[in-house]
Amino acid sequence: MMGIYRFLQRLQNTFDEELSAVGEPVATGTMYTGLQQKLHSTLEKMTTDVPLLKINTAIASLMELLNTWEAERRKANGTRLLADGDLSLIARMIAPVAPFLAEEMWSHVLGAVDSVHLASWPHFDKMLAKPASVIIPVQINGKVRAKLTVPQDQLIEHASILEQALAHPDVQKYTEGKTISKQLYIAGKIVSLAVN
Repeated sequence: MMGIYRFLQRLQNTFDEELSAVGEPVATGTMYTGLQQKLHSTLEKMTTDVPLLKINTAIASLMELLNTWEAERRKANGTRLLADGDLSLIARMIAPVAPFLAEEMWSHVLGAVDSVHLASWPHFDKMLAKPASVIIPVQINGKVRAKLTVPQDQLIEHASILEQALAHPDVQKYTEGKTISKQLYIAGKIVSLAVN
């Protein structure tokens, strides 16, 4: 019970900090891009989980968003990170799980007289919801020995991914002086090597 109370307090405090931050919202840079990506991936998760009554996973994704938002707020040095539209998106997104807090946020952002529960559900941007890079595990003889960080746009380049995997120092440690009998890359998922 106290954990969820602390989460809601942190959410309210971060929301208030964002509203009181100075300047126009940052529209570029890694802070903005990372926060926007997290915001839209959380909205995608909420959009799929709430109708299926997967409330615990929906709340967990909101907690992850809050952790990212707080970290970016600390780096921002008082500069505003999110526009009013993004803040209204957050208010609408938390409405199913924290209705009173959502109403409070909604009235602060828009000064709206109508309820947040009468507003339409926000839509996520599929391109923004995708992470910029993906971590792909590399397994050798069934055991994960390394992990590759691959940009989203390079996930379909099989030869390049296998080349990166074989060049990884942790992989070379297990393949040195041995024959690689099989190489398999499942796009965006895993690299699997069989070594004799």
